[in-house]
Amino acid sequence: MSPDLSVFESHEATEFIEKMLIDNYGVYDVDVHVEPAALPEEEHYASRSLELLAKEEQFLNLENLDKLTDNSFQEILADGKIISASDKLIDFAKITDENSVSKNNDSKNSLTSLSVIPLAINHYSSSQVSKKTFILTYDYWKNEQNFVVTSIWRRNDYWRCIYRQTTLKREEK
Repeated sequence: MSPDLSVFESHEATEFIEKMLIDNYGVYDVDVHVEPAALPEEEHYASRSLELLAKEEQFLNLENLDKLTDNSFQEILADGKIISASDKLIDFAKITDENSVSKNNDSKNSLTSLSVIPLAINHYSSSQVSKKTFILTYDYWKNEQNFVVTSIWRRNDYWRCIYRQTTLKREEK
């Protein structure tokens, strides 16, 4: 089995196998033991790191926020404001509504209305602090400003962001 399965997923798989053996083959007593597959730690770490980078990009692009944020999520914005998961989702809904209204009312060039805000991630690094917890740090450029982002991702059944902080990066002189 995949070494990244949660306890719940492992139990679900063993219960499925036990039921199949009892129902299809009349086996009386079944005991299924699950061991994680051997996976070199470097491959496992690199795989998780890339998976989380993709999720972080979705987060920055305000995609799938309901799936990416944990219920206990907190974010400290660059201006110092602290927001919760529900605040983040409400803000996302407002932005989505405003964008759809502006696209419907915009009679300008269609290329202008479909333009994408430039966003670039630099200096990405990840640190695994436990089997199911990673800390990500990176710089990103948005609206001609440079930010440093730190986020903590935890996996129960799915990877979700539990904490995030964005800091405006000052230019060194």
